[in-house]
Amino acid sequence: MPGCIRSGSAISLLSQMLGWRTLHDPTVESSTEPVKDEVNPMMAIFGAILPRFVLLVAWSNDGAYWGSLFGSSVWFLGGFLFLPWTTLIYGLVQTNGLSLINWIFLAGALAIDLGTWGIGAFAGRKEYSAYRGT
Repeated sequence: MPGCIRSGSAISLLSQMLGWRTLHDPTVESSTEPVKDEVNPMMAIFGAILPRFVLLVAWSNDGAYWGSLFGSSVWFLGGFLFLPWTTLIYGLVQTNGLSLINWIFLAGALAIDLGTWGIGAFAGRKEYSAYRGT
């Protein structure tokens, strides 16, 4: 049949070499091993470390701009700790004024920040649901 992947095709061989499993593959035996939930280290780097590092570099290069942007170092510190992507994007787009596209960027940054917080809660959902109190 044209368009079907044959068992000896390059894609099939590559998937076997890489250890990929497919649901429709009859040669794959089902295992009874529990699936471990692992945190992707790239998510930690992208979501937590990268924006804070960029904020530190930006603040060390032009501390007066970041101080005047928020009016107080408390707001900058709060943004640095809790909403780093939103703080970073706000610092980048505020100089041009908040146009519609800048609001879209801010909304995206806020979604990334809230997603970073939500992933931590979602990853621990089994532990939280198993806790019944005593």
